[in-house]
Amino acid sequence: MMSLNYQLALIIMSPVILFMVLSVVFGKKMEEIQKRFLETNADVYSFLKENLTIIPLINVFNLEKWSQKRVNNQMDEYYNTSLTYTRTSSLNSSLSSLIMVVPVVLLIGFGGYMVIYGSLSLGTFTAFLSYTSIFFTPISQLSGIWTSYKSALPAFDRIHEILDLEEKESRTQSLVINEGTIELEDVWFSYHQRKVFNGFHATFTRGLNYIVGDNGKGKSTILKLI
Repeated sequence: MMSLNYQLALIIMSPVILFMVLSVVFGKKMEEIQKRFLETNADVYSFLKENLTIIPLINVFNLEKWSQKRVNNQMDEYYNTSLTYTRTSSLNSSLSSLIMVVPVVLLIGFGGYMVIYGSLSLGTFTAFLSYTSIFFTPISQLSGIWTSYKSALPAFDRIHEILDLEEKESRTQSLVINEGTIELEDVWFSYHQRKVFNGFHATFTRGLNYIVGDNGKGKSTILKLI
């Protein structure tokens, strides 16, 4: 294009600056949003893993509403972050596609003017049409690759946090309780209006203690209450 007509070539190549600006702006935005998304995603999985394993304790302490509220808050944050990420990514793709039209518009505007007034041949104008597509397609792809690279950086940072951890010396000494007692006095408890304990008394002392009984009599519930 430069050898055919350097003035028209410079005009058509000018949208490269728009691709550079688009890559820098959206690359930074996608990096920030992706970081929030990964953190939110990790929080949701950690929360679900924690709460699904302690459902009996949630029932014991009547924390269903509190747990449900935390679930709703976590999922709302996850939904909003996902929506922001998708919206920003779609806007970036749309603007990138829109910028691809700018060189063609410039070529038709300036090149057509030059053809009409005889300073550019029709054959050269046709060649510019082909060269414009060949030139800007990889530019657009590079812009997309840069945005994807910036989006991937937060994931690499999270991996590096784990890989950079220093191994600490683990303790080998066991926890030993030398003395003390656990006393349950006049304990009442029920699961959804079904009474399990009704004025229950028990004392656990140091040594070997036994809790025996049929299924559903409250053995596990005693331990969870303790």
